Amino acid sequence: MWWTTGSNSGSARPSISSTRPPETFGVALGYPNFILATHDAGATWDMLNSPVSGDDASLNAASFIDENIGFLATGYEPTDKSAPATPEEIRHRTLMRISPLYRFVHDGGMKSAKAVRKEGIYKTTDGGQTWVELVADMVWLPYRLSMANEQYGAVLTNEASGHSNYGIRYTDDGGATWNAGTVPDSVPWVPAANYNLGDIWMVDADLGYASAFYGIGGLPMGGAFLVTTDGGNTWDWDASGSTGSGYMGLDGEKKAHGAAGGVGLSNATWQGGANSGPTADAGEDGTGVVGEPFVLDGTGSADPEGDTLMHKWTLLSGPDLELVTPFGETLDVVPQTAGTYEFELLVSDSEFTDTDTVTFTIDDEPVTDDDDDDAADDDDDDGDDDGGDDDSDDDEASGGCGC
Repeated sequence: MWWTTGSNSGSARPSISSTRPPETFGVALGYPNFILATHDAGATWDMLNSPVSGDDASLNAASFIDENIGFLATGYEPTDKSAPATPEEIRHRTLMRISPLYRFVHDGGMKSAKAVRKEGIYKTTDGGQTWVELVADMVWLPYRLSMANEQYGAVLTNEASGHSNYGIRYTDDGGATWNAGTVPDSVPWVPAANYNLGDIWMVDADLGYASAFYGIGGLPMGGAFLVTTDGGNTWDWDASGSTGSGYMGLDGEKKAHGAAGGVGLSNATWQGGANSGPTADAGEDGTGVVGEPFVLDGTGSADPEGDTLMHKWTLLSGPDLELVTPFGETLDVVPQTAGTYEFELLVSDSEFTDTDTVTFTIDDEPVTDDDDDDAADDDDDDGDDDGGDDDSDDDEASGGCGC
């Protein structure tokens, strides 16, 4: 079966492609606080330092950008927060961490508020020797983590809403803050079913997928995928619709190919095929007035395969100007100084990039027209122009130049 990409609508994210560690590098997590890394494709494994310790520790997911930079999600939901870490409790915590199906059957999708402990997201820049805590005391619990690059990523959380047993949060500031994304309230073709999200894969800063399976009464019925085209802010069902019997694992390589597997030997693959570069279009040159917004418009940019494009705007020359964000298909810009501004638009399909420029000339105040021709800048600002000549300043009162 084929798993197809979703809509290309929505605001675009920055043109920073995702990266992956070498094929010889990998990380394994174990209970309660073990992190192992291999640099030789699994022939040998080295113990890394854990940011949390003790029987209360639970390492849920890791996402490494390369061999040095990585992110780690921790935390657990105890059956009894005052109970010691008995073998049964350890088994429960482990299965809650690694098995979406166990979570689905165990408590109907965590519809009620749960106590969470030792939750946190950490970052390393030295291959796991030391970790910096990015956020803690989150109340929500991160189960799966996927970073497209050092700045952008998303996590699956235990936040239920509607018929979804999970929530999704995303970051655009390197993990310092995690904003709640919007997931569908229900499965359109089985409205009464609850659905779980098994795994998440951010292809790049803009495009991402989440594997899903749905069912009623703890019995999985089918599977599908959610897709985001705005970095995790909004999610919708992928165009492939209902397939298989539930997907719990998900991974891939940029836009070239992806794979998912799950319940009942269900599996899906996505083959991106040949890829050609996009064409950037920064729009037409324009004019404006200090204090009044103008629009940088990159909607004319296109990709031969219809891939989702990431857009980044850069001020090449002109007076100092602060962009609230440089990322987006269109941007509203409010100039505070008169002058000529030249902007560059860079677009990327995660593999290829292209650029285009646009220029805006900004005046201190609007230019008025007081003659009979159609030009707005060939006369003075007085209302006593002779109204007929096409010179730059023909003023009856002064008998010549009115400047």
